[in-house]
Amino acid sequence: MNGRRHAYIGIVAVIGVGLLTLGACGHKRRTGANGGPMTQTELAAYGAELYALRCQACHGPHGQGDGPAAPGLQPKPRNYADKAWQDSVDDTRIVKAILEGGAAVGKSQAMPPQGDLRDDPEATAALVKTIRSFRPH
Repeated sequence: MNGRRHAYIGIVAVIGVGLLTLGACGHKRRTGANGGPMTQTELAAYGAELYALRCQACHGPHGQGDGPAAPGLQPKPRNYADKAWQDSVDDTRIVKAILEGGAAVGKSQAMPPQGDLRDDPEATAALVKTIRSFRPH
């Protein structure tokens, strides 16, 4: 029974993340307060907002792979606070995972692609900045 419950929770979690992703498809590209490119501060705030909407349910508020949907997922979501992982991956691979989903980089198919961000390099840069912020110093 416990295995069935975890499978059910996992399915519900994946559907929930999918619905969040679909709800975010109305994504509008942002510019900085001055109408030009975002400042580093604006980029960090934008990344935190996108992360909270699109990633936090699985990866957790501090990027440790412990979000509310994580218990029902197999494999478990990536722990962005893992220094060894942070040191081993480049930004291009992170962007590919964001835009094309986990399967595109040989990881979980449960991580949905965020293809609506494809034409918004500031959004992907903001998410990469947030993911990199979880690296222990």
